[in-house]
Amino acid sequence: MNQPREYENKFLEILQEYPKYCVIKLGYLAPEDIKDELIRDLWVRVTNGIGKDISDYDASNVVSQGIIDTGIIEKGHYYKSQLSDVTPESVVGKI
Repeated sequence: MNQPREYENKFLEILQEYPKYCVIKLGYLAPEDIKDELIRDLWVRVTNGIGKDISDYDASNVVSQGIIDTGIIEKGHYYKSQLSDVTPESVVGKI
């Protein structure tokens, strides 16, 4: 298993499911900490587009549009990871 890729894909799943929570709780994560270029680009877009006062619906739209704009799906960089329990409190957030 390629753990860095697995963790970054798990991060992507959590970001899609809980975008506002991720930005609030993982906002300290620097773009250069993310190895995958597309996920890194998405993280920059998301952290710039999601603030405390944004609704959950609008936060989800920011992530969805970012996924489209970065080409994550089209370029085959997105897949369901093999790690279990997609939650914000999962091991990914701690790592």
